[in-house]
Amino acid sequence: MDCRKRPPRSAAGFSLLELLLAVSLAAVVGVVAAPQFVGLVRQYRLTGAAHQVAFDLDRARMQAIGQNSFVRIRFLNSTQYVRETSSDGVNYAAVDSTMTLPGGISAVSEGTTTSFNKSGMAVAVTTIVLAGGHERKTVSTNSLGRVTVS
Repeated sequence: MDCRKRPPRSAAGFSLLELLLAVSLAAVVGVVAAPQFVGLVRQYRLTGAAHQVAFDLDRARMQAIGQNSFVRIRFLNSTQYVRETSSDGVNYAAVDSTMTLPGGISAVSEGTTTSFNKSGMAVAVTTIVLAGGHERKTVSTNSLGRVTVS
């Protein structure tokens, strides 16, 4: 006679049917959630790009005040821009290497240039529209040089 005790059937583990049911349920949830996840990633990239551009505009304004010079952010194309300085407000030279927006994000308003004078005031009111898929974010600069993202 076998002296070992066998555990009751309910404590023995999962059956193959239970395992298949759990895996198929996880697959259905994954298929439903995947499009939402892709949309969230796109929105996150767009928000990050808008804040990156706003930060660089604020940085250009602070540089104009701190170095008593004219500074501008100029978009070269829909995905790249550069920060430039000038002592006279006419002849500009690049300060940094070209900055690139994250993948899938582009500036709708190409050729946009935001300039700051020696006191940090914007030379003109500008609006930069960034797009990623169907989503859009706007980075605006008012005449006082304040940058906002909406």
